[in-house]
Amino acid sequence: MAAEKSTQFCTQYKRAAAAFIALAVLSSPVAAQSVCADHADVVNALKGRPHEEQKQWWGFSAAETLYELWSRPGGGWSIIVKLSNGTTCIVASGDQWLKPEKESH
Repeated sequence: MAAEKSTQFCTQYKRAAAAFIALAVLSSPVAAQSVCADHADVVNALKGRPHEEQKQWWGFSAAETLYELWSRPGGGWSIIVKLSNGTTCIVASGDQWLKPEKESH
């Protein structure tokens, strides 16, 4: 029973995160604000100073596009999109990322 509730919570949490990412990507004027480069270069920039972000979520779309959410404990976050040709763009970023607290059942 507890395992079933845990699985349900995990599924709901993933759906909420996916909705957040979709909203952020769709509400961002990608062409006007994107910074694009090779995937490894973008990832290295996010991992290095001053960002020091870590990958939190990732998922593929039907068009073989990879979406990743990166954040750091201090609240900074970035959403990147890797296209099938390897080009990766930072499509949204901010400084007020808050990780939701776990629900108690």
